Amino acid sequence: KAPCVASNGYFCPAGSASEHGIICPAGYYCTGLSADKQECSAAGGFYCDEGSSNASGVMCPTGYFCIGGSADKQVCAAKPGFYCGPYRVLSGGSFTETGSATSAGIKCPSGYYCLGGIEGELPCTAAGGYYCDEGEYSPDGILCPAGYYCPGGSQDKQYPCVALPGLYCGNGSATVNGIECPQGSFCTGGSSEPMPCISPPGSYCPDGSSDSIGVACTAGYFCIGGSNDKANCTAPAGRYCDIGSSDPYGSVCPEDFFCPGGSSNKKIPCASSPGYYCPEGSVNSSGSPCPIGFFCEGGNSDKALCNATGGFYCERGSSSQYGIECPPGYICPGGSSNKVPCTPGSYQTGSGMPDISNCSLCNAGKYQTASAVTEEFWCTLCLAGTYQSGLGMTECSICSAGTYLTGTGAASEGSCVLCNAGTYQTGKGMMSDSDCSLCSIGKFQTGSGMTQSSDCSLCIAGTYQNRMGMSNCLQCLPGLYCRPGSDAPETCKATPGFYCDVSDNTNPHGVICLPGNFCPGLTEGIIPCALSVGLYCSEGSSDPNGTVCPQGYFCSGGDNDKVLCEVPAGFYCPAASLTAGGDLCPAGYFCAGRSSDKVACSLPEGYYCESGTTEATGSECPPGFYCTGGSANKLPCTAQNGFYCPNGSTNSSGVLCPDGYYCLGGSNDKTESLLDLLSFNHIYKNRTLNMSWESIAQQTVRDRAAGKKTVITGGLGGLMVEDVYEVWLCIRDKYVQAPDYMCYIYNEALRVFEAWAPNSLLGLVITS
Repeated sequence: KAPCVASNGYFCPAGSASEHGIICPAGYYCTGLSADKQECSAAGGFYCDEGSSNASGVMCPTGYFCIGGSADKQVCAAKPGFYCGPYRVLSGGSFTETGSATSAGIKCPSGYYCLGGIEGELPCTAAGGYYCDEGEYSPDGILCPAGYYCPGGSQDKQYPCVALPGLYCGNGSATVNGIECPQGSFCTGGSSEPMPCISPPGSYCPDGSSDSIGVACTAGYFCIGGSNDKANCTAPAGRYCDIGSSDPYGSVCPEDFFCPGGSSNKKIPCASSPGYYCPEGSVNSSGSPCPIGFFCEGGNSDKALCNATGGFYCERGSSSQYGIECPPGYICPGGSSNKVPCTPGSYQTGSGMPDISNCSLCNAGKYQTASAVTEEFWCTLCLAGTYQSGLGMTECSICSAGTYLTGTGAASEGSCVLCNAGTYQTGKGMMSDSDCSLCSIGKFQTGSGMTQSSDCSLCIAGTYQNRMGMSNCLQCLPGLYCRPGSDAPETCKATPGFYCDVSDNTNPHGVICLPGNFCPGLTEGIIPCALSVGLYCSEGSSDPNGTVCPQGYFCSGGDNDKVLCEVPAGFYCPAASLTAGGDLCPAGYFCAGRSSDKVACSLPEGYYCESGTTEATGSECPPGFYCTGGSANKLPCTAQNGFYCPNGSTNSSGVLCPDGYYCLGGSNDKTESLLDLLSFNHIYKNRTLNMSWESIAQQTVRDRAAGKKTVITGGLGGLMVEDVYEVWLCIRDKYVQAPDYMCYIYNEALRVFEAWAPNSLLGLVITS
């Protein structure tokens, strides 16, 4: 064996047959001679290719990526805009070149485009205004951004732009001076971008504007301002769009010019004939006729004021300053005034008249509606139903409602005739009395000249009217009824107690019968009652026999109504009372008077209500009587001898006679002497004996002959009242039963026998 003399990149492995060895395999490096191959320690982006002689290897070639170490290069898988190939890296203040270390490669640098895959970076071929930015994959590049300019090719975008005012570097600028500012915007130059124009109406910002308010609108156009462009003028003939117009309708064509309209900005001098001129808004060269009150010399001259004298005027199209003569029907003040027509209601037959007073007025009773009338013939007579009292009137006054007028040419309101009573007229201007409407049946109307149907009044209750146009109503007959507005009487249907009154026949069933009368019903009418006292006919009576007078009233009979009682206390008016004084209140009741009824007493024992009692408290029971209370009357006492009934007694047996008195019993009070019985005897008061002394003597003789005693007399003795009471007489009469006697005393003064008491009480006669 001989020593290996391999060169760098070669080595002699075991079994080498040549002293020069073999090439170093990929992934290794070989330093030659007798050194063995060693694993490569290449950095990312580098690799040891076959024949490598150092540990760092070589740069990864374009289209491949190398992960370093002993790994071999691998095919690149970069996407478009990326590539695998050498690129520079800044390190330690200087650039070093390296290869791709990943399959994705690196972004394509500006000025180049990269198709991806194994393709490397390729020089950009962009046109002016375009450039290839980093990561570009198209040879045409992308549009140059605003504020930059791009020369094209492989050059990058340049900054800053140095555009002049009115220019800017917008998207796609290819030169350093930029491009023209677009319409509707303004550009201040430099690198500034376009800004919206804020031009006022009549201005706009054209291409290349550098001012925010733009420039005046071009003649033939109109501009609404803001960022809007100018637009073609649409002015009609007689108008035009001058410089700075903001209205599509333009401005009116000035005097002495004419304007054909449209987008033309022309105002062309007028070339009118005499009597014509071009006023504002003229549309052709011939102009318009000279207006009234002016004269026009033609050409491009303006109109001038007329200088006519009174009675003359400058008509339309005048070329002379003195005008022409005023025609009939008009007056002409002169100067620049037009002819003035005579007003409606007047006329003028002559010509050349200067004053309104030259117009004649139509007469009263006539009217005239037209102006500039030349003949009096045109003054027309007022028609029927109208009148006119004034001169020079244009219309006739209409006769008012409620009147009419048959003739024509009436000259006063007094010519209008009032519609007759029983008629009315709502309309105006009526021409005949037949135009006056008749009040309908059931109505009447007394006045004349009435204007409404409401002026016709309904016939009042109890009357009717069966004809139209009447001024009064007819009286409804008794037994019939006529409601308001009746056109004929109707048969009364009154029920008993009702009747149909002539003065108030508003109800078919009549009105209620009046007090003091009775009403059988139907057509019978009302009939006065003829009753006895204590009876009366109340309201609504149908019975001729009337009704018993009610309590609290008295009824005097005949056709008189009941009258409310006004009696004093202690009296009352019971049912069927005959007089206003009423009746005395009966025992057991009390009566408050006026119209009140009697009221039963409700008293305690020892009290009673005697006749004529006025209060509920009654009276205490008097001596000789006893009272059981309630409504019971006092009752005579039935006390035995030695007993009596004092005030307030409640039973019939009375009480024991007190010392110093004697009591006869019965209804007698206690007494101190018989004289008391004589002077206080109310039981037999007002009884007398109708006998003379002569007849008494005769009776005594007959008694003796018959052996009996029917009459006994004697003296009063100690009971005597001289010249008044001296003798007593007892006789059997109707007031007592045998064997008792009724005793009398003789009143000397009155010469009459007055009742004293029964002998059973006095004990004057001893009976067997």
